[in-house]
Amino acid sequence: MRDVEYLIIGGGPCGIGAARRLVECGQSDVLVLERSDVFGGLAGSETVDGFTWDYGCHVQHSHYDTFDKA
Repeated sequence: MRDVEYLIIGGGPCGIGAARRLVECGQSDVLVLERSDVFGGLAGSETVDGFTWDYGCHVQHSHYDTFDKA
């Protein structure tokens, strides 16, 4: 594994948001690690036999326009 200045563990909304904010502030040496095959954390869902199951709450409130548009 390479050395990084910022290591974020977890690719859920908070981890992704933290990484994005660091990059916006000029930090380019950021690595986000996620144990799952996909990013999203508890904001994700899975479809089984035609039914979609949410891992957690999908209603999110923020004051970041970029997050709200996604």
